[in-house]
Amino acid sequence: MLSLHLCLLLVLGLSINTSIASESLENLSPVGSHEKSLIEKKKDSRQRGECGTPPNVWTLNICQSNKFCYAAPDKVSLWLEKRPKGTVRVLVNNLDTSDFIEFSWKTSDATLDWPEKLVPISSGATYNIEIWKRKFRFEKEISLHQIPVELETITEKAEWMKKNGCKSQAEILLTEIKSSF
Repeated sequence: MLSLHLCLLLVLGLSINTSIASESLENLSPVGSHEKSLIEKKKDSRQRGECGTPPNVWTLNICQSNKFCYAAPDKVSLWLEKRPKGTVRVLVNNLDTSDFIEFSWKTSDATLDWPEKLVPISSGATYNIEIWKRKFRFEKEISLHQIPVELETITEKAEWMKKNGCKSQAEILLTEIKSSF
């Protein structure tokens, strides 16, 4: 008889806990657009002032912009100034075709060649690039645009780059040319 009472109390206790738990879940609401924008800002907090300058104009500074202009796909490399020591994981995903690759990037390698054979660059396509290691996580969507081959002068290329959202990259191109004289 005593064990029957214990079983009934146990069943009653579990049903009360279950109803309380489900009631708590009903009161939860999904993250609103305001909260999402705060999360996105936090994720990209290094955009302003902490991105550094890439080694050259054709090195995609992942931190800096959402657009990157390139002359030749096989010359594009990735760069992120501040990343953890050791090896980080990288995921490159073409959001238009769903082609993706995940690989390692050693801190000793300042830049990383774009994995062109596995995730080809397509002008106008948007790519999601994620870099992580333990608690460090960085994610950025970047649209890539090929500079038309008929543009011959540096000035023409720089103007085209500015018009297509690659202003800081165009400034690097002009600076590199001025410093070579």
